Amino acid sequence: MPLYDPRYGGAKPSCTTTLIDKGPLVGILPWLEQRAMFDAVNHDTSVFAMENTTIFTVRVATYLCPSDPGAQQMIRMPANRLAPMVPDPPGGPWLVSGTNYAGSFGSTDVIALPWRSADCRVPERLRAQADGTFTDVHPIRLSSISDGLSHTMYFAEKSITTFASLERANPTAKDSSGWWFTGKLPDALFTAAYPPNAFRRVSVYAVEAVTRGASSMHPQGLHALMGDGSVRFVKESVESWPIEPVKGEPAVATMNVAGFWDNLPRRGVWQAMATRAGGEPAGD
Repeated sequence: MPLYDPRYGGAKPSCTTTLIDKGPLVGILPWLEQRAMFDAVNHDTSVFAMENTTIFTVRVATYLCPSDPGAQQMIRMPANRLAPMVPDPPGGPWLVSGTNYAGSFGSTDVIALPWRSADCRVPERLRAQADGTFTDVHPIRLSSISDGLSHTMYFAEKSITTFASLERANPTAKDSSGWWFTGKLPDALFTAAYPPNAFRRVSVYAVEAVTRGASSMHPQGLHALMGDGSVRFVKESVESWPIEPVKGEPAVATMNVAGFWDNLPRRGVWQAMATRAGGEPAGD
């Protein structure tokens, strides 16, 4: 859920803010012997607030894959990306460190936030399609993972290097994605709406398929962390629902004006692995 900060969100009820807050990689820092970094975050305000700019360039070695060359470089935010909330420093746009690992948002990429018109509740269709382990819907506990921990993805790889291929379609996509500390889908979350390593099978205009999907520089697949703590190498050939080749979106499906997907194809094994309570077989 976004954290409502009245300094930046305006004079609105909290359920109307769209200010995305911290991602899952911030929350697990204490369990990675990074308690000092966790405590350096001001958790009472937005992760983009001036108070938290000190963590932007902090590199967490655990979050960087040695096989991804792009992960070794700092990402330069597009100019004035955080203005007027946080103006660019005198030396130019803010620099941020990236991540090669992202939490599973689920089988789709809906934005399941409370609506003011629904008394600050999440519409049920949006809630149902936010079916991963790290979503806008709260709370999600271990008891919520009814598909079984060994069949449910918690994290998967995301290659920062692949974002460079998007510059022709969207010049700012590369520098607007892969930030380690946020809960945005192009950053520390991924969705299985797109097949693994989608960048190898979609057009250069499929910006969201590349920045929001799971990917790696490994040949033929990527690694995924399951809920039981095991790590699996998932092949690109894993069963996934069909996609249309230009944008990489689920074939035939359309995004409803209310923000949820209509006519989604039958979930493949890849989508089943990304859901927490879909009830589908996800293979062994």
